[in-house]
Amino acid sequence: MTRRVSGTIPHSVRCPTQICRSLTLVVWMALLFTLGCRDGSDAHAPSPTQPVALRIASLSPALSQMVREMGHPEALVGRHGFDQWSDDRLPVVGDQAGVDYESLLRVDPTHVLMEVGVGGVPERLSGFAQTHGWTIVQLPTLSLEDVESSAEQIAELLEERDAFEGWRTRWSAALAPAAGLEGERPLLLIGTDPPAALGPGSVHFAMLERMGALPVPSEGGAFQQLSLEDVIALDPTSIVLFSPDAPLDDVASLIGALSRLDIDAVRDRRIVIGRDTMGLVPTTSLVRTADTLRADFRTLMLIDGGRQP
Repeated sequence: MTRRVSGTIPHSVRCPTQICRSLTLVVWMALLFTLGCRDGSDAHAPSPTQPVALRIASLSPALSQMVREMGHPEALVGRHGFDQWSDDRLPVVGDQAGVDYESLLRVDPTHVLMEVGVGGVPERLSGFAQTHGWTIVQLPTLSLEDVESSAEQIAELLEERDAFEGWRTRWSAALAPAAGLEGERPLLLIGTDPPAALGPGSVHFAMLERMGALPVPSEGGAFQQLSLEDVIALDPTSIVLFSPDAPLDDVASLIGALSRLDIDAVRDRRIVIGRDTMGLVPTTSLVRTADTLRADFRTLMLIDGGRQP
């Protein structure tokens, strides 16, 4: 005769099959929960070891262009007030008057780019950087070598070595000796009333020298204000006027009183107008400026043996 036992079966004597089923259910629930978290709102949350995205506030139009040249315009979160080439929706974080600290705090950069200056980094900016964890990067742009080295450092910051090497290849080709420039004595101007010349020490003077020309004046500072008598004494064989967006239908009006001088450049109509809006900025876009000058002087060389009648 079978004896009945009232009440529940003690845990210690539950059947092994039921225990296995319970454990299997727990394992599946844990697995589903884990997969659900991976597909949920935390899927793209940065891990503790994931690098923080760069947020660059640039106090230099030249350095901003280098960031874009290396392929990362989206890294810029602030611009200089004179920077007309970056996205105009970017907040202005400083200008010639100084740093806009309120704007800088709002954009909350990881890095602040600025050119090397006589006064160094402002003390207040250093304090803000230390308090908020910003990295200040000072880079020079006063020479051709500066432009190349600063571009390389920005490429390293952005981890874009290939982009830099591609640019450096174009840079080297653009600055190689150019047909039509050997022995040429160009006068480089940024204004004509009065004549304002780029002399030794300027990036553009060095650029034309590298390309095979002998720019004038060969002495003096990087920026020189000349008289008409000075221009006559220099007697340049050509004039390069950097005038962004200037019309090309009336060159005589563009060069003003210079058009009436008895000098080789005017007699032979060897006037080149540099119209690139970034043509005067010492930055990586000088590759395009150099390429344009090479083409312009080659054209002059092909016209009547290098001289127009």
